[in-house]
Amino acid sequence: MNFFNALENILLQYVKTAAGAPRLCIALLLFITVIFSFGLPRLSFETKLLDWLPQTKEVLAFDRLINEVDGVTNQELLWLELSPSAKKQGVTSITHEKAIRAQAELADFVNNEIPEIRYSFGIPQWMLLATSITQNLDATETATLPKNSLQFQALWQGIWRTQGELLENIIAKDNKSALLGFVIEGDPLSSENREMGQRLLQSFENYKKSDKTYDLLKIKGPVGLASGISRIDLKLQEDARWMIPLAAFVIFLCLVIAFRRIYPSIIAMLSLAMGFIWTLGFMGFANIGINIVNLALFPLLLGSGIDYAIHVLKGYTGVEQAKQFVKRTGIALVITTLISVFGLLSLSFSGISGLAELGLLSSFGLIALIVIVLSLCPAAYTLYSPKQSQSQGGIFSFFLKGLSGSGRWLALAMLIGVVAFIAVSPKELSYQVDVIQGNFPSGDNITQTLEQVRVGVAGALPEFVLLDGPITPEVLAYTTKLATSITQSLGPTT
Repeated sequence: MNFFNALENILLQYVKTAAGAPRLCIALLLFITVIFSFGLPRLSFETKLLDWLPQTKEVLAFDRLINEVDGVTNQELLWLELSPSAKKQGVTSITHEKAIRAQAELADFVNNEIPEIRYSFGIPQWMLLATSITQNLDATETATLPKNSLQFQALWQGIWRTQGELLENIIAKDNKSALLGFVIEGDPLSSENREMGQRLLQSFENYKKSDKTYDLLKIKGPVGLASGISRIDLKLQEDARWMIPLAAFVIFLCLVIAFRRIYPSIIAMLSLAMGFIWTLGFMGFANIGINIVNLALFPLLLGSGIDYAIHVLKGYTGVEQAKQFVKRTGIALVITTLISVFGLLSLSFSGISGLAELGLLSSFGLIALIVIVLSLCPAAYTLYSPKQSQSQGGIFSFFLKGLSGSGRWLALAMLIGVVAFIAVSPKELSYQVDVIQGNFPSGDNITQTLEQVRVGVAGALPEFVLLDGPITPEVLAYTTKLATSITQSLGPTT
């Protein structure tokens, strides 16, 4: 009891102080908001994969693999199909000479635009390798595709006879499409290469608009961590541009209907806006980017902030009744906020940094909102005291009457029915772990491309085993034995 009495006295004094000096209170809140706004330019949309995972030895090994072994996860795959213009030119196979030259033209274009690309792999690279071997070129000489069509066809036939099994991994069974891959040097998701995905996407778009010698290919993709996560970041930015104004408009409209006055609706929206600026500014100063994990912060703050504002604006009727307001509403809001904050802070102990950040940011946001609402609303009321309408007409009156009398049994039956439907309708719940495909709709280009990669050439996302130590004959023998054991344990594949 002593704790609650002390908290009640502190809160009462706080509300009276805000109401007693309203202009100073509002000026102070605006000043703090301006300070936090300086953190907004530092805010970024970024999606980091490994930072979401607990720092176990497996995750640390995977991190080493990314940074030390090029070509492990820093691959970008394109699914290339023949365009409608290819058929008009008599090209009906992806392994036709002109189609292969078109793939080489695309690879050269992207390699020239993105210096960080270490090498590309696909049908043209097999041709270049074979050319280098047949012409006995050394490491300082650059191989080129045969200029003569007869030499080209003869060389390709030899490659297919000797390396057909390997080529089946990048060429579809119908011979109408194939993969073209690029390996990026280093880690494309590191801080210095954060823009790599966007540069890759732009490079492929530039190729489509360029003056091509061979306009035969239809490009789908790319598929890869750099481009995939870049698309997620871009999608977050695009959604934020229209979702935030739309949400603000709908909320303001609902507030006007609830309060039946513009002024309290503006105060509620101003409280919410300040709370968001404080939280986003804090994220900017703390170098915490917006990603698909902490994006859950925004609906949480949105719902809580509006609830706080409505309760205070409906409950506070002047400094004379401040004590009753604190006892009935203020103390309940503060206790509820403290309980929520302590619960959310428990996420900070998670081994997944994304959840830890979410717990910290949501706790800060809730505290910021309750401080702002309990300061701004009493101060604004003092400057302009609207007459409180005690009647609830229209749809609200109809709704409340429906929950009284005999209507309460109908409402209870409907509630039980909804809960029962929710309980039995989900047939299966699963964890989404595919950071690329799982975050795009089924009709998205990247989702379709990844599916075609998996089905068309029996491709799959690889699993890696990192072996630490010198490469000796014993290690090589061990890796062969390990690979055979894993293959046998998985059984036959289709």
